[in-house]
Amino acid sequence: MRSDLTLRYFYSQALRASMAAQASPYFPESLMHARESWKEEKRSVYLYRIVAETEAGTPRRALFLELADAAERQAGLWAVEIVKAGGSVPAGYHPDLRTRIVAVLVQRFGARAMRPVLAAAKVRGMSIYAKSAPHAMPQHLSDVGRSHKGTGGGNLPHSQRVTRAER
Repeated sequence: MRSDLTLRYFYSQALRASMAAQASPYFPESLMHARESWKEEKRSVYLYRIVAETEAGTPRRALFLELADAAERQAGLWAVEIVKAGGSVPAGYHPDLRTRIVAVLVQRFGARAMRPVLAAAKVRGMSIYAKSAPHAMPQHLSDVGRSHKGTGGGNLPHSQRVTRAER
């Protein structure tokens, strides 16, 4: 019985390896990563614009529109990576159900009330809604995360990041 289990184990491992080898020419890991990253950036653009709509008439509106523009530029960089990996860039972004629900909730209750939900959706800039801000309220995109510069992070390779000089 033990040899039967061992044989099944090796067979399953060989089958997995074979399937992975067959899938890689069609959906290489770099292409899948680039597509997912493009989608994340487009989701951010969509949500930043929804938040900006709810902040009409405030300085926060301009901040969220700048964040949307920055995310759009990042999506453009990921589109280049998709093409380099042999894929095609999706014709347009269509938000998934979760993103549409978040958008409706933000429109209904406002960004301040939905801060935890937006933070969970990886929407930056939510610190401006903190009751006791740890630093001055950012007025422009370049002010957001200034204290965190140089700590790494992000999902683009270092060579692909938009630098301050390119803005």
